[in-house]
Formats: sequence, C-alpha cells, structure tokens
Amino acid sequence: MSRREAPTIESRLALDVRPVAEPFPYRYRMSGTPTRPLPSWEALHDLLHLLGLERTYYFLIIDRSDGCERWAQVIGHPEQMAVELGLPDAPMRVYRTEGDQSHSTITSALGYLVDARRSDLFTAAEAHALIRSWLERGLLGLDGTALRTPDDWD
Repeated sequence: MSRREAPTIESRLALDVRPVAEPFPYRYRMSGTPTRPLPSWEALHDLLHLLGLERTYYFLIIDRSDGCERWAQVIGHPEQMAVELGLPDAPMRVYRTEGDQSHSTITSALGYLVDARRSDLFTAAEAHALIRSWLERGLLGLDGTALRTPDDWD
C-alpha cells in the first residue's frame, strides 16, 4: 500500500511474516520457525492503536516447552495484549519489565486480546473480527478514534 492510499480494514488488520524491524526486540526465531503467522510491527501497532492503547510495556516471555527467553514489546496494558508469537501451546510465564514486576501465567500461546470492559478473552482472530465489526458498524474510525462512546458498543 503506497503512502497516498487510504488505509483499509484489511490493511489495518493484515497478518504477515515480515521481519520485525528494530527497536522491537522480537527474538522469536531462537527456537526455529514460528508455527503461526506473525503480525508485522506495523499491523500490531495499528491494531492496538485502534483500541486507543497508549502505554508501552516490555515483557520477558519464558516458554517452558523449550526454556527459551523471548522479548515482546506491547503498546497498552498487560491485560489488553494483542501479540502473536507463534509459540507452541505450552505454559509460559510473562514478566512485565516496566514499573512494578507484576507477572501472570499465560496457559496457551500468546495471541490473545482481553477486552477489559467485558473481561472477555479473545484469540487473535477473534480480536481481529471484533475490531473489524467495530469498524464496519462505525464504532471506530480507521484512524482509531471512537465515533460513539463505548457504552453504545455491544
């Protein structure tokens, strides 16, 4: 997509396997080829921007299936992650490295988004579908601005 073209829903939510450019410390290739498509940094950034998330956190992910350490940078709150690391389904622990050292156990591969308003857990595909529905129904603009208040969303 050229810089002159207007963004589309598809371009905002597209997944691909392009390498992630620095300074994103994304070391997923330590243990081989990912098992699922990875979002580009741009797609991940756009996806989270559409949700109005602003803060940046760094996570150290310990994948207990092989003991490897991986870093992920997430814009937004830990409870609202939209990261697809392509890791095998296995218990892993996530340590937040900014602010306090709170941590949580993720019992499946990262690739989930939590909508804190409803306390629901979505897979990456479901999160994409949800955001697509918000865009198509005019609840969000393509620039990420809310066109109606969240109380109107279902």
